[in-house]
Amino acid sequence: DAEADAEADAEADAEDDAEADTEADTEADTDADGKHQNDSKNDSKADRKHAHLPDLKMLLVHPYDKKAGLDPLVDNPQIQRLPNRKYSSKALPFAPLTRKQVSALTVRQQDDLLARVTKCLDGKIPITQKTHALAYLTWLCTNEAKVANLLSRPVMVQCLLRLINSRPSSSVRSTSNNLRCHGVELIGSLMRYATEIDKSILTTGIVDIVGDMTRENDKRMKRGAVSALGEMLFFIGTQQEQFSCKGKVKGKAKSKSKSKRLMSSRGGSSATGSDNGGWSVKASSLKRMSRCLRSESEQTVAHYAVQGILNICSQSELDWFINVQVLADTFHIYNKTSSKHLRQACALLMATVASRSKEMVAYFIDNIGLTPISDALNEASPKKVHGALITILNFALYHRLPRIQTIIRSHNRILSSLMRLFEKLTNSRSTNSLSILNLAKILCALTLLTDTSPRLALDCFRNYKLSTSLERVVTRLSLLNANKTTKRSEKLTNSLAWLGRCLVAFKNRCKYHAINLGEDVLKLARSLNGRKNLGLDDKKGFKHRMHTFPLLVEFVNTTTLRDHVVDGRFVGVMSSLIEASQNIHFQGGEMFLESVVSIVEVISQSARLILQLQSPILNKLLPALVSLLVSRSSNTRFLSLKIVSDILLQVFKSVPSSSLSPPSSHNPRAIKQLPASSSSKSIGDMEPMRVRALVLKIIDQVLEKFDAILKDQDTITQRGLKLLNSLVDLDGPALVQRIKDHDLTHLLLEYFEAKKSNKSLHIMKLITSVAASARPPSMDTLVLCCKHSLVKGSLTLVQKALKSGKEWFYLPVLDIFYTLLLAAGSMSEDGKPVEITSKSKRVIQDQASLLTDAQAIDALMELTLVGVRPPKTNSNSKPSGTGIVHIGGVPSGIGLRPTSRAMLASGTASADRKADTASDLSNTTTTTLNPNTSANVRRLASQVIGILVEIFPSSHPKFFSTANLTRLGLALTSSTRNLTIKGGLRLVAGGDPDAHVQTSIVCAAWIMMANDSKRVQQVANFAVKCPQILRGLQEVGSAKVSSQVQKYASALAQMIGRKTPVHTRRLSNRRDRFH
Repeated sequence: DAEADAEADAEADAEDDAEADTEADTEADTDADGKHQNDSKNDSKADRKHAHLPDLKMLLVHPYDKKAGLDPLVDNPQIQRLPNRKYSSKALPFAPLTRKQVSALTVRQQDDLLARVTKCLDGKIPITQKTHALAYLTWLCTNEAKVANLLSRPVMVQCLLRLINSRPSSSVRSTSNNLRCHGVELIGSLMRYATEIDKSILTTGIVDIVGDMTRENDKRMKRGAVSALGEMLFFIGTQQEQFSCKGKVKGKAKSKSKSKRLMSSRGGSSATGSDNGGWSVKASSLKRMSRCLRSESEQTVAHYAVQGILNICSQSELDWFINVQVLADTFHIYNKTSSKHLRQACALLMATVASRSKEMVAYFIDNIGLTPISDALNEASPKKVHGALITILNFALYHRLPRIQTIIRSHNRILSSLMRLFEKLTNSRSTNSLSILNLAKILCALTLLTDTSPRLALDCFRNYKLSTSLERVVTRLSLLNANKTTKRSEKLTNSLAWLGRCLVAFKNRCKYHAINLGEDVLKLARSLNGRKNLGLDDKKGFKHRMHTFPLLVEFVNTTTLRDHVVDGRFVGVMSSLIEASQNIHFQGGEMFLESVVSIVEVISQSARLILQLQSPILNKLLPALVSLLVSRSSNTRFLSLKIVSDILLQVFKSVPSSSLSPPSSHNPRAIKQLPASSSSKSIGDMEPMRVRALVLKIIDQVLEKFDAILKDQDTITQRGLKLLNSLVDLDGPALVQRIKDHDLTHLLLEYFEAKKSNKSLHIMKLITSVAASARPPSMDTLVLCCKHSLVKGSLTLVQKALKSGKEWFYLPVLDIFYTLLLAAGSMSEDGKPVEITSKSKRVIQDQASLLTDAQAIDALMELTLVGVRPPKTNSNSKPSGTGIVHIGGVPSGIGLRPTSRAMLASGTASADRKADTASDLSNTTTTTLNPNTSANVRRLASQVIGILVEIFPSSHPKFFSTANLTRLGLALTSSTRNLTIKGGLRLVAGGDPDAHVQTSIVCAAWIMMANDSKRVQQVANFAVKCPQILRGLQEVGSAKVSSQVQKYASALAQMIGRKTPVHTRRLSNRRDRFH
């Protein structure tokens, strides 16, 4: 019976092998005739396109992936509960020894032990005793390599083979099967724990005998046979791998083509020949192992087969089980089983098989599809399952299979599942090495997806927030690498390094595709340049590239990729696209141009990129953007002007102040005349003087188009004025001179005269700078300003500002008044006389005389109180101790600001006023400006008043109205109060603004009242109800100020005091004096 069964098995094996060879040959011929030819053409084309890029295959499989699925078969509790190996010492036919005793035996004693054991097993002793002996030997070699090496000698193996290969009669079959089960389990344990096995045991036919036992119906025997066969094949496969690495059979193993290797792996020839030193395996034994995958009724047997094949494939390069049948059977088990350990082993085996051959990946994609991958990624599967299935997807993308793009587009779940898992991993704070590796694998998938289909990559950015996830990956990676205190395992360290490499590869791919896509679009745009009627093919080609062009926007908008993608070449491509797109007329052309400009806008927001890429930005990008200032689209004009402003200001600020000296004469060609090394310290990639020359050249180009900017929409005009104003603040003389050279002064004045000045502070500042640049004797710029109603418009602006609260206009308007009055009086800022032509002086004085109007003087006097806090009142008008003057009663302040009126009301409160009607105004602020700006406004206003009083005597009577006298007293007392709080700063020592106010007011009062007794009497009468003027003059006379001011103040106080009635006079040392 045994011989008949063996012959039947041999015939069945031969038939199966012949059928497998025939099927493999047919499939190989069909593929060679049809599909593989197209694939080779596509592959060669794709390889040429990406030939200069580094190969990503080394990043698809991590070294730990080969160890992830490596698990023993024997004594693996995840596959099967550990068997009961109890034995009875009394039932043993020999005296048992412990493991330590066996390990300590000498060579002769070991031989004697083996002889006694084999004699007992071969002898005619009861089967029960043999069973206990086998159980004892199995226990003895468990987790003990020395004992396993001893028991795995050929003499012992031959004894065990005789024991398990016997075919008992039907009367003792059950007892004999138990003995055979123990025997095959002992062989499996020996193969599991032995580290040194003599290759001569293969001549005993152990592989074939154990392989035949996998066909038994007994479950225990079949499980033991499959586990033992898997352990033996793993040992043989690793030994062959080590042997081939020495160079003896490596060439022979690699001599077959892919298709032949595929056919032979399905069964048909031995994996090795006789040159391998005896480590050879028949194809029938490999087929026995593969057939165990189809064990429908016994899941444990299938688990042993899956794990055994996985061990072999992951640790050996032999292609024994690299075939589509193994892949199909493994997926069938994966799809049917409910065991998570078996599903994990199946996923790892499918990933291992698919990673070894392009044909395997193609079979998986074509016949299995991506549905299992997306389902597993959506489920809470083990991390190893996720990693294995992502590996399959990565190899499908790596080999650029023809149908992979179509499958991914039609199967949207795979992309959403992948990105959902990626987002989940980036949000997790876990430091598990498998999570880090899965992150790296998903990054590889995104990298390959960008190579395969830019549209799919664009979907990842737009629909799945890939930019945010990438930023989290970078943040997490940097935090983990920066944490040096926490002790990390070597596996985690290597995983982090692998993730860093994958991230760098993704950045490099994005950089390549950004440049490649930009150059493709540029090439097509140049071919269509100037053509009004585009053909259908041209429109389709341009439209096809436009669908993926937004990917550039996503690259640049992603912080993680921006600094890596944007370089000099990228800036050059964007500049060329801007120039070329202006001459192409097609539907959506303006929108495309806005997309290009929006990419450049993102670059302009990075100061580091601007400083690093100064040369391409200044030489290529900015000239192209300046040309867009006259574009048809208002959005494009605004964006281009904004970008030019941001870049110019950033570059201009980076130039050292020593190189900002204005040139002697305006020369547009000065850039060619500058030396290459005008400064020892370079900024970015250029010398400071050359940077300045290029910036000024761009400014000249902007100024040439400034006429159109002023006539454009208000937002664009204000942006242009803001740019000029900022540049003037950085380098006033040079920029003002360029404004004059381009004849923009009259344009700015016309814009101001058109009553648009109240909309922008920038136009006022520009006119102030232009007016201040006037030089005697002609004062041409100032004369031109006067001809455009400068004073009238400025006064209107001040009056509106006083009512509406737009206080930011005060300083530039007062600067204009100050400059105008100095010129009208033929004075310089230091008080020295200057010569001005009579014609110019006449025009200037005519305009300056407008400041003598009553409303203009009221406005100037009101500005001397900006930032002054009103006094605090109480029921008995006692000093508050806060340094605030309590002013006596005065008439209501008609024409005053609300804050000034409140100050007057608090100052006129009588001593017997009821407490419930008193108001505490001490916390009321009088301006929205900061204290320094408010002080400068008061200083300039008082200086303008001082010059106005000196030049135009006709203005004197208007200062003696009740409101102006009140303002005069408030300004004088507030400046004295502030100086007292600051410690009595001297004018010459600190240049304090309040000291300027004090000096200007005292001098103006002296000029107006020194030779006019009527005005002195008028002030004295006013001082009866409002004595703050008298007190202020008395305080100035006794304060530590300049001697001339002190002299004027004391004289005025005496003059006013003599005219004041006796009952109203108060000495300066009384209790209610200024504190």
